[in-house]
Amino acid sequence: MHVMDFKTLSMRSGITPRHLRYVLDHSLVPPRLLTEALPLMGRTRIVDEVSAVYIACAGHLLKAGFRGGTVRAMMAAFATNYVLDESSCPIFQEVVHSTQNASVQYGDGRYVRWIVERQAGEWQDPAHVGKGLKLVPRIYLEVDVGQISRAVRFFDLSRKRLDS
Repeated sequence: MHVMDFKTLSMRSGITPRHLRYVLDHSLVPPRLLTEALPLMGRTRIVDEVSAVYIACAGHLLKAGFRGGTVRAMMAAFATNYVLDESSCPIFQEVVHSTQNASVQYGDGRYVRWIVERQAGEWQDPAHVGKGLKLVPRIYLEVDVGQISRAVRFFDLSRKRLDS
């Protein structure tokens, strides 16, 4: 398992350390999803790669102007235990550990759909996972988890920052 501190995560994601701390301090990412070495007073926070991508996604949503409560709801919905098939781990975790192109859509403030390598899943209601819905949301937001994951995991100093 690879780990990184907030300074490294900030540099790789383009999100300020202040916003990254805000994500954790205000529980914008469900705590059960984070693998964090608890910091002692004055020590740097350390997170694993999957946690780093969750935090970076929440940070980008904040940076885009979404309020904390909205970001918290989206991140909880994204983290629902969707799987590509019965033998796999949750999609979010699988995407972080691969180089797949993947995004997650959040529709009508409630529904979630993953798109992995251009294959769109069915819309799901996080309250009733497993029951695909035949619906077309009036409005949806799409988060490119694959791009954020690659920026966080495979940062190249010669490359421009994600938000440049």
